[in-house]
Amino acid sequence: MKKEFLESLGLEVEAIDKIMAEHDKTMRAEQAKTTAKEAELKTAKETISGLQETIKKFDGVDVERLQKAARDWEKKYKEDLAAEKAKAEDARREYALKEAMSKTGALDPDYLIYKAGGLKTFNFDKEGKPIGLEDALKSYKEDKMTAHLFKKETPPYDPQGSGTGGAVNPFAKETFNMTEQGKILKQDPRQARAMAAAAGVKI
Repeated sequence: MKKEFLESLGLEVEAIDKIMAEHDKTMRAEQAKTTAKEAELKTAKETISGLQETIKKFDGVDVERLQKAARDWEKKYKEDLAAEKAKAEDARREYALKEAMSKTGALDPDYLIYKAGGLKTFNFDKEGKPIGLEDALKSYKEDKMTAHLFKKETPPYDPQGSGTGGAVNPFAKETFNMTEQGKILKQDPRQARAMAAAAGVKI
């Protein structure tokens, strides 16, 4: 729309300016829409071109086979991850079990675990700590074939040699035994001193 055309209609200058301003605003809006559409068409064209190039790369490729391979790899990854988690959990439980066994006097926890049939034969709580261990090891402690796998409890010393806990005093002159002295000193220094004092020996 031209300004001269409006002037020829006898319109006032103020009215003509308003009409021209509104017309210019409308034209700019339409131009913006056109520009946006052109940008959309350009993007679509580029996308289509990119897809065509991608399709060309897979030309002759068995897509279904690739999808199956991807699924297989995903399955293997999940299985491997689960296996590694299980290994880590077993290692944590085995460490806790061996530590608990040692506290009960077991000298060879590895062999006892093997003898029992492996880690799966023992019970654990939710935190991975062994439970019911005393009952599980009781038969091995009592069996003559496996009793040597546990520390022997030293009976309490009875200076008079009476009572159920009577034991030979290795510090006494009649039963002097340095090897036994060393064992008792290592296991219970307080008991060793008491036995030595009873035998009249200073240590």
